[in-house]
Amino acid sequence: MAFSKDVLTVVGLCCVSKDFRNEFFKTPTKSAEGVVGRLRDDEKEQIERIAGYRTLPTGKERQVYQNELEEAFNKVSFTCDCPRPPCPDPF
Repeated sequence: MAFSKDVLTVVGLCCVSKDFRNEFFKTPTKSAEGVVGRLRDDEKEQIERIAGYRTLPTGKERQVYQNELEEAFNKVSFTCDCPRPPCPDPF
């Protein structure tokens, strides 16, 4: 299933906004639609999967998955803030 520009917009916003990311993990579809407008059914499914509300990787619990994803989003955000990589690891 291909990602739409709306789904990619939401992923990008998760990378740059911690406040949005926190709301996204609580209410993924509502948060996404608040940014990009009404989503198609396949886009809702993708959003829910990204947020950990669909099938998870084998052996993962939702909270563990979300923590790992948040860490990855934080690293992308830090990289965007770093003017001349390599920058010090914030973690």
